[in-house]
Amino acid sequence: MTNRRSSDSRRAKSERRVEDRRDEPRLQSRTGLRFLRAGTNSQEILHGELLDVSPIGVRLKLDEELLVTEKLLVEILDEENRCCNLTAAVIWSEKSDDQKFLTGCELSVELTKTQQKLLEKFATAEVC
Repeated sequence: MTNRRSSDSRRAKSERRVEDRRDEPRLQSRTGLRFLRAGTNSQEILHGELLDVSPIGVRLKLDEELLVTEKLLVEILDEENRCCNLTAAVIWSEKSDDQKFLTGCELSVELTKTQQKLLEKFATAEVC
């Protein structure tokens, strides 16, 4: 019979649990938003931030300029590892005061309310 009030038996059991848990494989969870230049073999990732979102478009601040009519892929991955890909076309681009590029994009398909809420979570967050 084990003395349950003994601190030694509790400590040994809890240490064992920690070691056992560390042996379990870890699943990497990745959530976020990526912008990819469409139509290139490299699937070049664009660095910047999502400023705002509407059902038919997004406004971005990017490190590099995109040409009007250039296409990009907006990849969204939520906490439950559901992936949503949207295609957008650049409709305007202008240089900002901080030497980045404000870019307006029209989405090829109107966002659902769920997609819009998910995208809004990432607004003004650094994207890469």
